[in-house]
Amino acid sequence: RRVLVADGAMGTVLYSKGVFINRCYDELNLSAAALVRETHQEYVKAGAEILESNTFGANRIRLSAFGLAEKLKAIISREFAWLARRRPSRTEYTSREPWDRWAFASNRSASPQAQSAER
Repeated sequence: RRVLVADGAMGTVLYSKGVFINRCYDELNLSAAALVRETHQEYVKAGAEILESNTFGANRIRLSAFGLAEKLKAIISREFAWLARRRPSRTEYTSREPWDRWAFASNRSASPQAQSAER
């Protein structure tokens, strides 16, 4: 048994890289995929073993506020496809081998009231 190290605060890191809060951070998986991947890689280099997807607000209600509801599937699919295929280089190894990583979905569900309003 051991403690696993996870990434965190993806939105905060993206903001620190110049992405303003008026943007849809989930949509960056499509429009600025390199920036999202670079951020994941920085977490790996820092020792993260669990990578959370950049899909926290990827639900139809939230995305519709940005006119992106129809891109929900593409936003989530692109992020998960990249995380699933990603393999580290030898230089990314931390103190533990063999190299294991876990990818988890991150999503804040819309409230029941918002889901009812959508129907």
